[in-house]
Amino acid sequence: MSTFVPDAPPMSLRERWRIWRDRLLVSPRFHRFATAFPLTRPIARRRARDLFDLCAGFVYTQVLYACVRLRVFQHVAQRPLTVEELAARAHLPFGGAERLVRAAAALRLLESREAGRYGLGPLGSALLGNPGVLAMVEHHALLYGDLADPLPLLRGERSDRALSAYWAYAEGEQPAALTAEQVAPYSALMSASQHFVATEILD
Repeated sequence: MSTFVPDAPPMSLRERWRIWRDRLLVSPRFHRFATAFPLTRPIARRRARDLFDLCAGFVYTQVLYACVRLRVFQHVAQRPLTVEELAARAHLPFGGAERLVRAAAALRLLESREAGRYGLGPLGSALLGNPGVLAMVEHHALLYGDLADPLPLLRGERSDRALSAYWAYAEGEQPAALTAEQVAPYSALMSASQHFVATEILD
């Protein structure tokens, strides 16, 4: 028995142009042309950087998370520190502290200073001035764990989601019956981030 398939609606000229553009952009020959031609080279390089950032995004978030958990920003806010000093304060071996510091400096979370010391970078300063953002970074560790293998999550095959336990009220049959201990982590996060909304309202 054949299945009836309705005819697709006619495509507009704009959609036809987009299809042609898509085919052009995936062409290796066009890639070589775009990176060599002076007028398109800046665009090609910018998109290459954007693509690299997408690929390396998980690494960036883990570097940020490690800095937050180890209180690296608080340590260097007092005064710039050497890698050895940071390693001692963060309870890391020298090699691990050096890798973290270099990665954080590359992301502008830290900044290289005189005599091998490191201080706050422009993004690290912004983070340290916003306690709610720091709380959000720690909270996102649960999301990172859930997304370590996103396919089972998208297919609905995982029932052990960390965020579900954190947001106990979201899937509970009786949210009002939850104890203070069950909702305390989420309440603390909301308390830390509430000033974002309050500041906007007051402004």
